[in-house]
Amino acid sequence: MLTGWFLGLVFCLAAFSRGLDVPSVSYKTVLEIRSVAGLLILLVPLYLIGVYQMPHRVNTDEIIFLMTADGLLQNPHPDLFGLTHYFGFPAGSFLVIGRMSQWLGGIGLEQVRWVNGFFGLCTVGAAYAYYRYLWAKREAWWAALLFGTSQALVGISRMAVRDNLPVFVEIVAMVLLIRGLARRSRASLLLGGFVAGLGVYNYYSARIIFIVWTIFLAFLWAVLPRPNRLKKLVLAWSTSALGFFLVAAPMAIASWKGRQELIGYPAGQFVFSQEGHHIVEMWEGMPFRKAYWSNLWKGLTVFNNGLSDRGNIYINPRHGFLDPVSGMFLWVGVAVWFFHRRRSLPQRLAASGLLVIWLFLSILTTKNPEYSRMLVVLPFAILFAFQGMQWVARKIAPQHSRMVLRTLVFLVALGNIYIYLDQTRQSHEVGDIPGETVRYVAQRSMLPSYTYYIVMDEEQPYFWFGKTAWQPWVKYFAGEQQNAFLITSAVLRQPGPWPDWERPFTLFMNGQTWAIANQRLMQSFPQGQIHPMAPQNLALAFEVLR
Repeated sequence: MLTGWFLGLVFCLAAFSRGLDVPSVSYKTVLEIRSVAGLLILLVPLYLIGVYQMPHRVNTDEIIFLMTADGLLQNPHPDLFGLTHYFGFPAGSFLVIGRMSQWLGGIGLEQVRWVNGFFGLCTVGAAYAYYRYLWAKREAWWAALLFGTSQALVGISRMAVRDNLPVFVEIVAMVLLIRGLARRSRASLLLGGFVAGLGVYNYYSARIIFIVWTIFLAFLWAVLPRPNRLKKLVLAWSTSALGFFLVAAPMAIASWKGRQELIGYPAGQFVFSQEGHHIVEMWEGMPFRKAYWSNLWKGLTVFNNGLSDRGNIYINPRHGFLDPVSGMFLWVGVAVWFFHRRRSLPQRLAASGLLVIWLFLSILTTKNPEYSRMLVVLPFAILFAFQGMQWVARKIAPQHSRMVLRTLVFLVALGNIYIYLDQTRQSHEVGDIPGETVRYVAQRSMLPSYTYYIVMDEEQPYFWFGKTAWQPWVKYFAGEQQNAFLITSAVLRQPGPWPDWERPFTLFMNGQTWAIANQRLMQSFPQGQIHPMAPQNLALAFEVLR
Protein backbone atom coordinates (compact mmCIF):
# COMPACT_ATOMS: atom_id res chain seq x y z
CA MET A 1 0.00 0.00 0.00
CA LEU A 2 2.80 2.41 0.91
CA THR A 3 4.60 1.82 -2.39
CA GLY A 4 1.43 2.36 -4.43
CA TRP A 5 0.60 5.52 -2.51
CA PHE A 6 4.10 6.91 -3.03
CA LEU A 7 4.13 6.08 -6.75
CA GLY A 8 0.78 7.81 -7.08
CA LEU A 9 2.19 10.97 -5.57
CA VAL A 10 5.21 10.85 -7.90
CA PHE A 11 2.98 10.32 -10.95
CA CYS A 12 0.73 13.21 -9.95
CA LEU A 13 3.71 15.52 -9.41
CA ALA A 14 5.18 14.52 -12.79
CA ALA A 15 1.88 15.39 -14.45
CA PHE A 16 1.99 18.89 -12.94
CA SER A 17 5.73 19.49 -13.34
CA ARG A 18 5.54 21.04 -16.81
CA GLY A 19 7.21 24.42 -16.70
CA LEU A 20 8.56 23.84 -13.22
CA ASP A 21 10.66 26.85 -12.22
CA VAL A 22 13.86 25.50 -10.69
CA PRO A 23 15.88 28.35 -9.16
CA SER A 24 19.39 28.73 -10.54
CA VAL A 25 22.37 28.55 -8.22
CA SER A 26 24.51 31.66 -8.60
CA TYR A 27 27.43 32.99 -6.57
CA LYS A 28 25.03 35.24 -4.63
CA THR A 29 22.87 32.22 -3.85
CA VAL A 30 25.89 30.37 -2.48
CA LEU A 31 26.75 33.35 -0.27
CA GLU A 32 23.16 33.47 0.99
CA ILE A 33 23.22 29.74 1.79
CA ARG A 34 26.47 30.27 3.70
CA SER A 35 24.83 33.10 5.64
CA VAL A 36 21.89 30.90 6.63
CA ALA A 37 24.27 28.07 7.54
CA GLY A 38 26.13 30.52 9.77
CA LEU A 39 22.88 31.42 11.51
CA LEU A 40 22.07 27.75 12.14
CA ILE A 41 25.59 27.08 13.43
CA LEU A 42 25.20 30.06 15.75
CA LEU A 43 22.02 28.50 17.13
CA VAL A 44 23.41 24.96 17.52
CA PRO A 45 24.26 25.46 21.24
CA LEU A 46 20.66 26.54 21.88
CA TYR A 47 19.17 23.47 20.26
CA LEU A 48 21.66 20.60 20.48
CA ILE A 49 24.30 21.08 23.19
CA GLY A 50 23.73 19.43 26.58
CA VAL A 51 20.18 18.28 25.86
CA TYR A 52 20.44 15.26 28.17
CA GLN A 53 20.87 17.41 31.27
CA MET A 54 19.03 20.53 30.12
CA PRO A 55 16.13 20.77 30.37
CA HIS A 56 16.54 19.18 33.77
CA ARG A 57 12.83 18.44 33.89
CA VAL A 58 11.74 15.30 32.05
CA ASN A 59 8.08 15.58 31.18
CA THR A 60 6.10 12.37 31.45
CA ASP A 61 5.01 12.97 27.84
CA GLU A 62 8.65 12.53 26.85
CA ILE A 63 8.76 9.11 28.51
CA ILE A 64 5.53 8.07 26.81
CA PHE A 65 6.82 9.33 23.45
CA LEU A 66 9.99 7.22 23.75
CA MET A 67 8.03 4.11 24.67
CA THR A 68 5.45 4.64 21.91
CA ALA A 69 8.08 5.16 19.20
CA ASP A 70 10.05 2.16 20.41
CA GLY A 71 6.95 -0.03 20.48
CA LEU A 72 5.99 0.96 16.92
CA LEU A 73 9.46 0.28 15.54
CA GLN A 74 9.68 -3.15 17.12
CA ASN A 75 7.24 -4.17 14.40
CA PRO A 76 9.29 -5.03 11.26
CA HIS A 77 6.56 -3.46 9.10
CA PRO A 78 5.13 -0.52 11.10
CA ASP A 79 1.97 1.12 9.83
CA LEU A 80 2.87 4.64 8.69
CA PHE A 81 -0.82 5.47 8.26
CA GLY A 82 -1.95 4.04 11.59
CA LEU A 83 -2.96 5.50 14.93
CA THR A 84 -1.12 4.91 18.17
CA HIS A 85 -2.60 3.93 21.52
CA TYR A 86 -1.21 7.21 22.88
CA PHE A 87 -4.45 9.25 22.66
CA GLY A 88 -4.85 8.08 19.08
CA PHE A 89 -2.02 10.31 17.83
CA PRO A 90 -0.89 9.54 14.26
CA ALA A 91 2.03 7.14 14.10
CA GLY A 92 3.91 9.01 11.36
CA SER A 93 5.90 11.46 13.49
CA PHE A 94 6.71 8.76 16.07
CA LEU A 95 8.12 6.54 13.33
CA VAL A 96 10.19 9.28 11.69
CA ILE A 97 11.71 10.61 14.91
CA GLY A 98 12.13 7.12 16.34
CA ARG A 99 13.96 5.86 13.24
CA MET A 100 16.27 8.88 13.20
CA SER A 101 16.98 8.31 16.89
CA GLN A 102 17.91 4.70 16.17
CA TRP A 103 20.50 5.96 13.69
CA LEU A 104 22.02 7.95 16.57
CA GLY A 105 22.24 4.94 18.87
CA GLY A 106 18.76 4.15 20.12
CA ILE A 107 15.43 5.60 21.17
CA GLY A 108 16.68 7.24 24.34
CA LEU A 109 16.12 10.58 26.00
CA GLU A 110 19.26 12.18 24.60
CA GLN A 111 18.90 10.83 21.06
CA VAL A 112 15.28 11.91 20.66
CA ARG A 113 16.10 15.34 22.07
CA TRP A 114 18.88 15.62 19.49
CA VAL A 115 16.48 14.76 16.67
CA ASN A 116 13.91 17.24 17.94
CA GLY A 117 16.60 19.91 18.22
CA PHE A 118 17.62 19.17 14.63
CA PHE A 119 14.05 19.75 13.48
CA GLY A 120 14.06 22.97 15.49
CA LEU A 121 17.08 24.18 13.50
CA CYS A 122 15.39 23.10 10.26
CA THR A 123 12.38 25.18 11.29
CA VAL A 124 14.60 28.26 11.69
CA GLY A 125 16.03 27.68 8.20
CA ALA A 126 12.52 27.36 6.77
CA ALA A 127 11.48 30.56 8.57
CA TYR A 128 14.35 32.39 6.85
CA ALA A 129 13.01 31.22 3.47
CA TYR A 130 9.56 32.55 4.37
CA TYR A 131 10.84 35.87 5.69
CA ARG A 132 12.97 36.22 2.57
CA TYR A 133 9.78 36.85 0.61
CA LEU A 134 9.27 40.04 2.63
CA TRP A 135 12.71 41.42 3.28
CA ALA A 136 16.22 41.57 1.90
CA LYS A 137 18.79 38.98 2.98
CA ARG A 138 20.09 40.86 6.01
CA GLU A 139 16.67 41.73 7.40
CA ALA A 140 15.42 38.15 6.83
CA TRP A 141 18.52 36.86 8.66
CA TRP A 142 17.77 38.96 11.73
CA ALA A 143 14.08 38.08 11.62
CA ALA A 144 15.01 34.38 11.54
CA LEU A 145 17.36 34.98 14.49
CA LEU A 146 14.48 36.52 16.45
CA PHE A 147 12.34 33.52 15.58
CA GLY A 148 15.07 30.99 16.35
CA THR A 149 15.79 32.40 19.81
CA SER A 150 12.14 32.43 20.88
CA GLN A 151 12.19 30.70 24.26
CA ALA A 152 9.03 28.68 23.58
CA LEU A 153 10.49 27.20 20.40
CA VAL A 154 13.87 26.56 22.01
CA GLY A 155 12.34 25.02 25.12
CA ILE A 156 10.07 22.60 23.26
CA SER A 157 12.75 21.78 20.68
CA ARG A 158 15.07 20.58 23.47
CA MET A 159 12.47 18.07 24.69
CA ALA A 160 11.90 14.49 23.54
CA VAL A 161 8.54 15.26 21.92
CA ARG A 162 7.47 16.09 18.36
CA ASP A 163 5.58 19.31 19.02
CA ASN A 164 7.87 21.52 16.90
CA LEU A 165 7.55 19.32 13.81
CA PRO A 166 4.15 20.84 12.83
CA VAL A 167 5.82 24.29 12.69
CA PHE A 168 8.46 23.01 10.28
CA VAL A 169 5.83 21.39 8.07
CA GLU A 170 3.70 24.53 8.22
CA ILE A 171 6.45 26.93 7.14
CA VAL A 172 7.72 24.70 4.32
CA ALA A 173 4.15 24.33 3.04
CA MET A 174 3.56 28.08 3.16
CA VAL A 175 6.82 28.82 1.33
CA LEU A 176 5.86 26.45 -1.50
CA LEU A 177 2.26 27.65 -1.65
CA ILE A 178 3.21 31.33 -1.75
CA ARG A 179 5.80 30.61 -4.43
CA GLY A 180 3.24 28.72 -6.48
CA LEU A 181 0.64 31.47 -6.16
CA ALA A 182 3.06 34.30 -6.96
CA ARG A 183 4.66 32.53 -9.95
CA ARG A 184 1.55 30.60 -11.07
CA SER A 185 3.48 27.37 -10.66
CA ARG A 186 1.18 24.37 -10.46
CA ALA A 187 4.06 22.16 -9.37
CA SER A 188 4.86 24.40 -6.39
CA LEU A 189 1.19 24.54 -5.44
CA LEU A 190 0.92 20.76 -5.62
CA LEU A 191 4.10 20.30 -3.58
CA GLY A 192 2.80 22.79 -1.03
CA GLY A 193 -0.38 20.74 -0.77
CA PHE A 194 1.71 17.58 -0.35
CA VAL A 195 3.64 19.11 2.54
CA ALA A 196 0.50 20.52 4.15
CA GLY A 197 -0.96 17.01 3.92
CA LEU A 198 2.00 15.69 5.92
CA GLY A 199 0.67 17.78 8.78
CA VAL A 200 -2.08 15.23 9.45
CA TYR A 201 0.62 12.69 10.39
CA ASN A 202 1.93 15.03 13.09
CA TYR A 203 0.54 16.64 16.19
CA TYR A 204 -3.06 17.78 15.69
CA SER A 205 -2.20 21.48 15.48
CA ALA A 206 -0.56 20.85 12.08
CA ARG A 207 -3.96 20.08 10.59
CA ILE A 208 -4.87 23.76 10.62
CA ILE A 209 -2.30 24.55 7.91
CA PHE A 210 -4.59 23.96 4.95
CA ILE A 211 -7.46 25.74 6.69
CA VAL A 212 -5.26 28.84 6.97
CA TRP A 213 -4.36 28.58 3.28
CA THR A 214 -8.02 28.26 2.26
CA ILE A 215 -9.10 31.26 4.32
CA PHE A 216 -6.15 33.26 2.96
CA LEU A 217 -7.27 32.65 -0.64
CA ALA A 218 -10.85 33.57 0.26
CA PHE A 219 -9.49 36.73 1.91
CA LEU A 220 -7.60 37.63 -1.28
CA TRP A 221 -10.71 37.24 -3.37
CA ALA A 222 -12.74 39.40 -0.97
CA VAL A 223 -10.30 42.32 -0.69
CA LEU A 224 -8.82 42.26 -4.18
CA PRO A 225 -11.73 41.81 -6.60
CA ARG A 226 -10.34 41.82 -10.14
CA PRO A 227 -11.40 40.24 -13.44
CA ASN A 228 -10.49 36.54 -13.55
CA ARG A 229 -9.19 36.76 -9.96
CA LEU A 230 -11.70 34.20 -8.72
CA LYS A 231 -10.82 31.75 -11.48
CA LYS A 232 -7.09 31.96 -10.69
CA LEU A 233 -7.61 31.57 -6.95
CA VAL A 234 -9.93 28.59 -7.41
CA LEU A 235 -7.38 26.98 -9.70
CA ALA A 236 -4.62 27.59 -7.14
CA TRP A 237 -6.75 26.17 -4.32
CA SER A 238 -7.85 23.12 -6.29
CA THR A 239 -4.26 22.28 -7.25
CA SER A 240 -3.03 22.56 -3.66
CA ALA A 241 -6.12 20.74 -2.39
CA LEU A 242 -5.38 17.85 -4.72
CA GLY A 243 -1.92 17.49 -3.21
CA PHE A 244 -3.25 17.85 0.32
CA PHE A 245 -5.99 15.23 0.00
CA LEU A 246 -3.77 12.75 -1.84
CA VAL A 247 -1.31 12.79 1.07
CA ALA A 248 -3.89 13.06 3.84
CA ALA A 249 -6.33 10.43 2.52
CA PRO A 250 -4.72 7.36 4.19
CA MET A 251 -4.75 9.05 7.60
CA ALA A 252 -8.35 10.16 7.08
CA ILE A 253 -9.31 6.55 6.39
CA ALA A 254 -7.37 5.31 9.43
CA SER A 255 -9.03 7.90 11.67
CA TRP A 256 -12.45 6.95 10.34
CA LYS A 257 -11.83 3.27 11.01
CA GLY A 258 -10.12 3.85 14.35
CA ARG A 259 -11.79 2.84 17.56
CA GLN A 260 -13.71 5.50 19.42
CA GLU A 261 -11.32 5.59 22.35
CA LEU A 262 -8.46 6.34 19.96
CA ILE A 263 -10.12 9.39 18.45
CA GLY A 264 -11.81 10.67 21.62
CA TYR A 265 -8.81 12.74 22.74
CA PRO A 266 -9.08 15.31 19.92
CA ALA A 267 -12.74 15.84 20.77
CA GLY A 268 -11.76 16.60 24.35
CA GLN A 269 -9.59 19.48 23.17
CA PHE A 270 -12.60 21.38 21.86
CA VAL A 271 -14.56 23.44 24.35
CA PHE A 272 -18.05 22.63 23.11
CA SER A 273 -17.71 18.84 23.15
CA GLN A 274 -18.91 16.91 26.16
CA GLU A 275 -15.35 16.01 27.12
CA GLY A 276 -14.27 19.61 26.56
CA HIS A 277 -16.94 20.85 28.99
CA HIS A 278 -15.47 18.73 31.75
CA ILE A 279 -11.86 19.68 30.94
CA VAL A 280 -12.58 23.42 30.96
CA GLU A 281 -14.46 23.18 34.25
CA MET A 282 -11.66 21.14 35.79
CA TRP A 283 -8.86 23.39 34.50
CA GLU A 284 -10.55 26.63 35.55
CA GLY A 285 -12.18 25.32 38.74
CA MET A 286 -15.57 26.94 38.12
CA PRO A 287 -18.90 26.29 36.35
CA PHE A 288 -18.74 25.98 32.57
CA ARG A 289 -20.06 29.44 31.63
CA LYS A 290 -17.54 31.26 33.81
CA ALA A 291 -14.84 28.74 32.95
CA TYR A 292 -15.35 29.29 29.23
CA TRP A 293 -14.93 33.07 29.46
CA SER A 294 -11.87 32.64 31.65
CA ASN A 295 -10.38 30.18 29.16
CA LEU A 296 -11.25 32.49 26.25
CA TRP A 297 -9.62 35.51 27.89
CA LYS A 298 -6.42 33.57 28.56
CA GLY A 299 -6.33 32.58 24.90
CA LEU A 300 -6.98 36.07 23.55
CA THR A 301 -4.25 37.58 25.75
CA VAL A 302 -1.74 34.78 25.09
CA PHE A 303 0.89 37.09 23.57
CA ASN A 304 0.98 39.41 26.58
CA ASN A 305 -0.44 37.65 29.66
CA GLY A 306 2.75 35.93 30.89
CA LEU A 307 0.97 32.62 31.57
CA SER A 308 2.94 29.38 31.60
CA ASP A 309 2.02 26.45 29.36
CA ARG A 310 -1.27 25.13 30.73
CA GLY A 311 -0.82 21.94 28.75
CA ASN A 312 2.06 21.22 31.17
CA ILE A 313 4.56 20.34 28.45
CA TYR A 314 6.95 23.31 28.59
CA ILE A 315 6.39 24.46 32.16
CA ASN A 316 7.60 28.04 32.29
CA PRO A 317 6.54 29.85 35.50
CA ARG A 318 6.53 33.66 35.53
CA HIS A 319 6.96 33.85 31.75
CA GLY A 320 4.59 33.66 28.81
CA PHE A 321 4.44 32.29 25.31
CA LEU A 322 6.19 35.39 23.96
CA ASP A 323 8.70 37.53 25.79
CA PRO A 324 7.21 40.90 26.90
CA VAL A 325 9.08 42.96 24.29
CA SER A 326 8.07 40.78 21.33
CA GLY A 327 4.52 40.69 22.66
CA MET A 328 4.41 44.48 22.62
CA PHE A 329 6.00 44.92 19.18
CA LEU A 330 3.66 42.28 17.72
CA TRP A 331 0.72 44.66 17.99
CA VAL A 332 2.80 47.56 16.67
CA GLY A 333 3.58 45.44 13.61
CA VAL A 334 -0.07 44.48 13.16
CA ALA A 335 -1.08 48.16 13.33
CA VAL A 336 1.60 49.11 10.79
CA TRP A 337 0.40 46.38 8.43
CA PHE A 338 -3.26 47.36 8.85
CA PHE A 339 -2.72 51.03 8.00
CA HIS A 340 -0.15 50.40 5.27
CA ARG A 341 -1.47 50.48 1.73
CA ARG A 342 1.09 48.17 0.12
CA ARG A 343 0.69 44.66 1.49
CA SER A 344 2.57 41.73 0.02
CA LEU A 345 1.21 38.20 -0.32
CA PRO A 346 3.42 36.81 2.51
CA GLN A 347 2.20 39.60 4.80
CA ARG A 348 -1.42 38.86 3.96
CA LEU A 349 -0.79 35.16 4.55
CA ALA A 350 0.86 35.95 7.90
CA ALA A 351 -2.11 38.12 8.89
CA SER A 352 -4.50 35.32 7.94
CA GLY A 353 -2.44 32.77 9.86
CA LEU A 354 -2.14 34.93 12.95
CA LEU A 355 -5.84 35.81 13.03
CA VAL A 356 -7.22 32.37 12.18
CA ILE A 357 -5.01 30.33 14.49
CA TRP A 358 -5.13 32.81 17.38
CA LEU A 359 -8.92 33.14 17.31
CA PHE A 360 -9.56 29.48 16.51
CA LEU A 361 -7.49 28.25 19.45
CA SER A 362 -8.80 30.92 21.82
CA ILE A 363 -12.49 30.41 21.05
CA LEU A 364 -12.69 26.68 20.45
CA THR A 365 -9.98 24.87 22.43
CA THR A 366 -9.43 24.04 26.09
CA LYS A 367 -6.49 24.68 28.44
CA ASN A 368 -5.48 28.04 26.95
CA PRO A 369 -2.68 28.77 26.46
CA GLU A 370 -1.23 25.42 25.45
CA TYR A 371 2.19 26.06 23.92
CA SER A 372 2.27 22.86 21.87
CA ARG A 373 -0.75 24.06 19.91
CA MET A 374 0.34 27.70 19.87
CA LEU A 375 3.71 26.99 18.21
CA VAL A 376 2.07 27.03 14.76
CA VAL A 377 1.25 30.73 15.21
CA LEU A 378 4.80 31.64 16.26
CA PRO A 379 6.29 32.33 12.77
CA PHE A 380 3.48 34.78 12.04
CA ALA A 381 3.70 36.44 15.46
CA ILE A 382 7.47 36.91 15.11
CA LEU A 383 6.99 38.32 11.60
CA PHE A 384 4.77 41.11 12.90
CA ALA A 385 6.95 41.65 15.97
CA PHE A 386 9.97 42.17 13.71
CA GLN A 387 7.95 44.47 11.49
CA GLY A 388 6.98 46.50 14.55
CA MET A 389 10.64 46.75 15.56
CA GLN A 390 11.50 47.95 12.06
CA TRP A 391 8.91 50.71 12.23
CA VAL A 392 10.03 51.89 15.67
CA ALA A 393 13.70 51.85 14.60
CA ARG A 394 12.93 54.05 11.59
CA LYS A 395 10.99 56.49 13.76
CA ILE A 396 13.68 56.68 16.46
CA ALA A 397 16.75 56.92 14.24
CA PRO A 398 15.99 57.29 10.53
CA GLN A 399 19.69 57.50 9.67
CA HIS A 400 20.71 54.51 11.78
CA SER A 401 17.57 52.41 11.70
CA ARG A 402 19.40 49.19 10.76
CA MET A 403 21.78 49.47 13.68
CA VAL A 404 18.93 50.20 16.09
CA LEU A 405 16.89 47.28 14.71
CA ARG A 406 19.75 44.79 15.03
CA THR A 407 20.59 45.98 18.52
CA LEU A 408 16.95 45.57 19.51
CA VAL A 409 16.75 42.06 18.03
CA PHE A 410 20.02 41.10 19.72
CA LEU A 411 18.77 42.29 23.12
CA VAL A 412 15.43 40.49 22.71
CA ALA A 413 17.30 37.31 21.73
CA LEU A 414 19.42 37.59 24.87
CA GLY A 415 16.25 38.13 26.89
CA ASN A 416 14.73 34.94 25.50
CA ILE A 417 17.86 32.99 26.34
CA TYR A 418 17.66 34.37 29.88
CA ILE A 419 14.01 33.29 30.12
CA TYR A 420 14.90 29.76 29.11
CA LEU A 421 17.82 29.60 31.53
CA ASP A 422 15.55 30.95 34.27
CA GLN A 423 13.08 28.18 33.52
CA THR A 424 15.90 25.64 33.81
CA ARG A 425 17.08 27.16 37.10
CA GLN A 426 13.56 26.97 38.51
CA SER A 427 13.26 23.31 37.55
CA HIS A 428 16.49 22.59 39.47
CA GLU A 429 15.23 24.47 42.52
CA VAL A 430 11.78 22.86 42.53
CA GLY A 431 13.12 19.48 41.55
CA ASP A 432 11.84 16.96 39.05
CA ILE A 433 11.09 13.44 40.22
CA PRO A 434 10.60 11.86 36.76
CA GLY A 435 13.83 13.41 35.46
CA GLU A 436 15.93 12.36 38.44
CA THR A 437 14.41 8.88 38.41
CA VAL A 438 14.95 8.04 34.74
CA ARG A 439 18.52 9.39 34.80
CA TYR A 440 19.23 7.41 37.97
CA VAL A 441 17.92 4.20 36.37
CA ALA A 442 19.72 4.83 33.07
CA GLN A 443 23.05 5.25 34.90
CA ARG A 444 22.64 1.77 36.43
CA SER A 445 21.24 0.05 33.34
CA MET A 446 24.47 -1.93 32.80
CA LEU A 447 24.40 -3.57 36.23
CA PRO A 448 23.19 -7.20 35.99
CA SER A 449 20.20 -8.55 37.93
CA TYR A 450 19.21 -5.19 39.41
CA THR A 451 15.72 -4.69 40.83
CA TYR A 452 13.75 -1.47 41.35
CA TYR A 453 10.83 -1.19 43.76
CA ILE A 454 8.50 1.81 43.52
CA VAL A 455 6.18 2.59 46.42
CA MET A 456 3.00 3.61 44.67
CA ASP A 457 -0.43 3.55 46.27
CA GLU A 458 -3.23 5.97 47.06
CA GLU A 459 -1.87 6.79 50.51
CA GLN A 460 1.83 7.29 49.73
CA PRO A 461 2.46 7.68 45.98
CA TYR A 462 6.04 8.14 44.84
CA PHE A 463 4.77 10.67 42.28
CA TRP A 464 1.32 12.14 41.82
CA PHE A 465 0.94 11.18 38.16
CA GLY A 466 1.05 7.88 36.29
CA LYS A 467 0.61 5.59 39.27
CA THR A 468 0.18 2.36 37.32
CA ALA A 469 2.59 3.46 34.58
CA TRP A 470 5.72 3.78 36.71
CA GLN A 471 6.63 0.12 36.43
CA PRO A 472 6.90 0.14 32.59
CA TRP A 473 8.49 3.61 32.70
CA VAL A 474 11.31 2.47 34.98
CA LYS A 475 11.61 -0.81 33.09
CA TYR A 476 12.10 1.09 29.81
CA PHE A 477 15.22 2.86 31.08
CA ALA A 478 16.52 -0.19 32.95
CA GLY A 479 18.75 -2.90 31.49
CA GLU A 480 17.48 -6.06 29.84
CA GLN A 481 18.30 -8.18 32.91
CA GLN A 482 16.76 -5.72 35.36
CA ASN A 483 13.26 -5.72 36.83
CA ALA A 484 10.85 -3.16 38.27
CA PHE A 485 7.94 -3.75 40.64
CA LEU A 486 5.25 -1.62 42.25
CA ILE A 487 4.70 -2.15 45.98
CA THR A 488 2.41 -0.55 48.54
CA SER A 489 3.48 1.44 51.56
CA ALA A 490 1.93 -1.30 53.75
CA VAL A 491 5.01 -3.46 53.00
CA LEU A 492 7.20 -0.86 54.70
CA ARG A 493 4.96 -0.60 57.75
CA GLN A 494 4.89 -4.30 58.56
CA PRO A 495 6.69 -5.21 61.79
CA GLY A 496 9.55 -7.69 61.96
CA PRO A 497 12.57 -8.27 59.72
CA TRP A 498 12.68 -6.98 56.17
CA PRO A 499 11.73 -9.37 53.36
CA ASP A 500 14.71 -11.14 51.82
CA TRP A 501 14.97 -9.10 48.64
CA GLU A 502 17.59 -10.10 46.12
CA ARG A 503 20.39 -7.57 45.92
CA PRO A 504 21.26 -5.17 44.40
CA PHE A 505 18.04 -3.18 44.52
CA THR A 506 16.71 0.35 44.83
CA LEU A 507 13.57 1.42 46.64
CA PHE A 508 11.87 4.61 45.36
CA MET A 509 9.57 6.33 47.85
CA ASN A 510 8.33 9.75 48.91
CA GLY A 511 9.52 11.62 51.98
CA GLN A 512 6.58 10.61 54.17
CA THR A 513 7.16 6.94 53.48
CA TRP A 514 10.85 7.35 54.28
CA ALA A 515 9.99 9.01 57.63
CA ILE A 516 7.92 5.94 58.55
CA ALA A 517 10.32 3.25 57.34
CA ASN A 518 13.84 4.75 57.62
CA GLN A 519 14.76 3.13 60.96
CA ARG A 520 13.69 -0.32 59.85
CA LEU A 521 15.43 0.08 56.50
CA MET A 522 18.71 1.28 58.04
CA GLN A 523 18.69 -1.53 60.60
CA SER A 524 18.03 -4.15 57.92
CA PHE A 525 20.45 -2.63 55.37
CA PRO A 526 23.11 -0.56 57.21
CA GLN A 527 25.14 -0.33 54.02
CA GLY A 528 22.24 1.30 52.14
CA GLN A 529 22.70 4.72 50.53
CA ILE A 530 20.20 7.53 50.13
CA HIS A 531 19.90 9.42 46.82
CA PRO A 532 17.54 12.44 46.80
CA MET A 533 15.14 12.53 43.87
CA ALA A 534 13.71 15.91 44.87
CA PRO A 535 14.76 18.79 47.17
CA GLN A 536 14.15 18.43 50.91
CA ASN A 537 13.80 14.66 50.49
CA LEU A 538 10.29 14.98 49.05
CA ALA A 539 11.22 11.84 47.11
CA LEU A 540 14.30 9.64 47.39
CA ALA A 541 15.91 6.38 46.36
CA PHE A 542 17.26 3.93 48.94
CA GLU A 543 20.01 1.94 47.24
CA VAL A 544 21.39 -1.38 48.46
CA LEU A 545 24.20 -2.80 46.31
CA ARG A 546 25.39 -5.69 48.49
